[in-house]
Amino acid sequence: MTKLTDDQKEKLVKLYNQGFTAIELAEKFGITKGYVYLITSQYGVVKNKVVSQEDRKKIIKDYQNKEQIDSILSKYKISRRSLYRILDENNIPKRQGRNKKKN
Repeated sequence: MTKLTDDQKEKLVKLYNQGFTAIELAEKFGITKGYVYLITSQYGVVKNKVVSQEDRKKIIKDYQNKEQIDSILSKYKISRRSLYRILDENNIPKRQGRNKKKN
């Protein structure tokens, strides 16, 4: 098994907290999923939760009802990446950014 430096471990933890899955990180760093969880637990990180189908429906409804993104993230304790993944999986178009000019 590949041994990671402290810098690599810190980068892994940062990416995990940004919403990357253990599988994605295992592939990126050339380690096992179990090693990802070992590192994150050593750094006191709580395992990313799986979003239930019921919550996914509520998240989509809130998003379509124009609830603020930060409010959705806080309400369901998910990352921005998780929100966008749920939207993509359900073919929900993302909102246009605030700074975009309308013609």
